[in-house]
Amino acid sequence: MKKEIDTFAKTCIKSKLTCKPVKQACERYISDLSRKDLVFDTDAAEISINFVESLTHFEGDLKQQQIELPMWQKFILWNVFGFKNRATGYRKYTKTYIEIPRKNTKTYLAAQVALICLVLEDAPEVYTAATTKDQASICYRTARDLSQASYLRDKYIKKTQYQMYRMDGKGNTLSGFMRALSSDSDTLDGLRPACAVIDEYHAHKTDEVYNVLRSGMGAYNEPLLFTITTAGFNKNGPCYALRKYCLDLLSGRIEDDALFAMIYTLDEKDKWDNPKTWAKANPNLGISVREQFLLDELKEAKADPSKEVNFKTKYLNIWTDTAQTWISDADYMAGGSEFDEAELLGRECVGGLDLSKFHDFSVLVLHFKMDDGTTRQLYYYWLPQSRLDKRAQYTQQLVGWAMQGYIHVTEGNVIDHQYIRNKINELRTKFVLLSIAYDQAFGITLVTELMQDGVDMSPFNQSVVHMSAPTSEYGRLLLEKKLNHGNNPVQRWMMSNILIRTDANGNIKINKAKATDSVDGPVASVMAVGEQIRQDNNGPKKSVYETRGILSI
Repeated sequence: MKKEIDTFAKTCIKSKLTCKPVKQACERYISDLSRKDLVFDTDAAEISINFVESLTHFEGDLKQQQIELPMWQKFILWNVFGFKNRATGYRKYTKTYIEIPRKNTKTYLAAQVALICLVLEDAPEVYTAATTKDQASICYRTARDLSQASYLRDKYIKKTQYQMYRMDGKGNTLSGFMRALSSDSDTLDGLRPACAVIDEYHAHKTDEVYNVLRSGMGAYNEPLLFTITTAGFNKNGPCYALRKYCLDLLSGRIEDDALFAMIYTLDEKDKWDNPKTWAKANPNLGISVREQFLLDELKEAKADPSKEVNFKTKYLNIWTDTAQTWISDADYMAGGSEFDEAELLGRECVGGLDLSKFHDFSVLVLHFKMDDGTTRQLYYYWLPQSRLDKRAQYTQQLVGWAMQGYIHVTEGNVIDHQYIRNKINELRTKFVLLSIAYDQAFGITLVTELMQDGVDMSPFNQSVVHMSAPTSEYGRLLLEKKLNHGNNPVQRWMMSNILIRTDANGNIKINKAKATDSVDGPVASVMAVGEQIRQDNNGPKKSVYETRGILSI
């Protein structure tokens, strides 16, 4: 089986009918096979797949026939149940995010995973979760009906109306059970799931259920939180945040060994109404997804704009939004290469200082013009400890960056601006710091102190009108590979959080994709570029002492 899985992965990587996130998931699989800290348990992976394929369909044209998993589903099970940590022997993946359009047997897969954990892994508590009891029950009923249509019935699975129990094959009831759970339930507290399936996560308005289930798994060495969903409409919800995190993971912007991600969708440049692209989003096209059905739905979507959004979202996994993505990760990284800060010692530079209101990132960017017409930037980030602790999804990555020296974590709830003041004065001993652009709305005390230290502070208006030109110039420098960011991982991550919004006059400004994202680094970069433009146009500001002289008393 390993040979066919490996062939599937390699074929996907090369195929023009595979979307980018799936290619990246396959590349990750191939790469992980060679890691010395991991071992692949072929037996465990094969047992999970063989178990599912020993079950029989309970409805439709295939009723009473044995299940034959499509390769993409085999690939998911192969990864989730096969990779182990060499040091501990425990499963590598304890959580998943699978995004797949309608009609691709999503709920079937979720139910099969729940049964694997209940029957094969002796999981004491298994839950199928959703926003409502009815939705949660769909996955539960699918698992129940799968078990009752096969050899598991009464021998290994005993069912009641609301719960299934694991049996020992001799008529004795064991401790393991499966039941449906919803966000409107009053029994969320006290759960200790070894396995939980969250179906249609896009419908969740909060991450309450996700967090409760995840936190309840702490007692187990090999828990599994299996999240599977179609795309949705709410880009401010927890599902889109998790999706964004997974895209960062698959692209290599962040690391999270515990999370397996597989996202089927169209690529950015694909036309949604071109049937030739639909296979990218629908791996079951021609199996459970009929092309004629999609063509019929397309006709309605073209005739009725209100149905276009639903078609894109539910059948092509395109999250709908009016905002514009800006610079792709590939374009951003193309112009970057690592360099030593020491190469810039003694050179002139300008700065952009974006101070947080209270407890988020504060960022200083130094912008250097090089002799060959290119530019380089250095980045300095500050984040209070309390804020680090609240960034649940990114805490592990942020801590790692802090340990590597990319982020300066300060004690307490807010950043003590004296840290920033001291750092700027330290940098003045290394570089010729001509001026620093700052946002007039925040940090006036720090600005005053820096001016007393002799730093030329230049006020910068962050309105869309004033941000537009330097934002465009910053984008131009990146796309023309004339700005070297040194492959700073924090800046790369923040760039991925950007959505560009345009006003009625065509002015552009950096915005967050969602409220909890951070774009402070790119904003500071734009400010630095804007200050460089001002310096180039007007030259350095003359001090009051040059124009007035020193007053005598």
